[in-house]
Amino acid sequence: MKVLIVAHGDDEVIWFDPYVYDRIIIVYTYRYGRPDIVKGRLKMQQKHPLKNKIEYLDYWETNYWRDPSKLMKYIEQQLELRKWIKENIDPEDIVTTHDSNGEYGHSDHILVHNAVEYSHKGKIKFSNAGRAKHKKLRESIKQCYKKYGAWTWS
Repeated sequence: MKVLIVAHGDDEVIWFDPYVYDRIIIVYTYRYGRPDIVKGRLKMQQKHPLKNKIEYLDYWETNYWRDPSKLMKYIEQQLELRKWIKENIDPEDIVTTHDSNGEYGHSDHILVHNAVEYSHKGKIKFSNAGRAKHKKLRESIKQCYKKYGAWTWS
């Protein structure tokens, strides 16, 4: 099985081609100080064109990338995600996730990368920042995120 594990809803189409995965895991739903994005992410859980293959872990973002004093929460969350991966991802699965730099240094992406790398003993692929090759699908997903206010890129 091909599994994609990403930090945020919209990462699956910004950095990857979601069509090619059997299972997509989106770690973060909630974000401090941005109820508009949270509302949009929750709506996308119902409306996403690929909703039948997406699982949401509904974590709160640690905010570590904005506030380094959140380091302990960041570490605790990584340990929790490692445990979840070990318990819920088959070692035979091919798992794709963010690259070690989080594509551009985003600490949430790096946390997910590190949790996958540590916990999954099967084959792992990392982002090369390639976008979805299925252009119509990518555009329809992007437009859904925009409609509900959860698209994070300009």
